[in-house]
Formats: sequence, C-alpha cells, structure tokens
Amino acid sequence: MATILIVDDEPAIRVLMQLVLQEEGYRVRETGTMGDAAAYLTNEPIDLMILDILMPECNGLERIPDLRRRYPKTRIMAMSGGGSFAGGSKFLDVAKHVGAHGALQKPFEVGTLLQAVKQALDETVGA
Repeated sequence: MATILIVDDEPAIRVLMQLVLQEEGYRVRETGTMGDAAAYLTNEPIDLMILDILMPECNGLERIPDLRRRYPKTRIMAMSGGGSFAGGSKFLDVAKHVGAHGALQKPFEVGTLLQAVKQALDETVGA
C-alpha cells in the first residue's frame, strides 16, 4: 500500500487525516515541520506528500518546485485553509501552477480527501 506524508502545523488536522487514511489501508507519516518532512522524504519512499502551503515556518508555495526537483517520484498535494479572507483557493491555484499535482481546500469532507488521494496515487501508477 502507498505511503503518505502529511505536513501540517495543526496537530488535530494531522491526526484526523492519519486516522482516515490508515483506515483505508495507507501507511501514513505525519509531521508539523518541513525539517521533519525532509527527513522522512530522505529516509523512505513517500508516494504522496500532502503539504499545508500556509505554515508559520515556511511558504509551501516556494517549496513545491524544490520538492519536485529533489523528490521526483513523490506526488505533492497542496492543502490550504487560507479561507476566503486570505484567498485560500487562489493559493491552491498558484500551488498547482508551480508544480503541485493536486489541491485540497480545508475544511474538507472525508470523501473529498479520499477521492483526492486516490486520484493522485492512480496518476502515480499510470505515470
């Protein structure tokens, strides 16, 4: 089964996503920092990275192109809870433009998460 890395500064989001994805049979790693994410990416094959693009320690939009170059086999799904005041969906559009394979707007329903993950991983198999 595929290995998914969740990178989000909100512990509750990480735990919820981890539980849902593990219930579906995925191997899940989770962290709240890009430093820890880099360690996971370096030490084990990660099929899909779900990256919160608006975290206090880093700008995910700036990191996506570098992540694509350094880990070409890892798909990247941008995630944002920027909300309407911050133009969350616009951030996700930019994320796709700079190289994210998919996008997920927070808050999301479980079915939306599972569909987005399945689509990203199906594209990996077909690539």
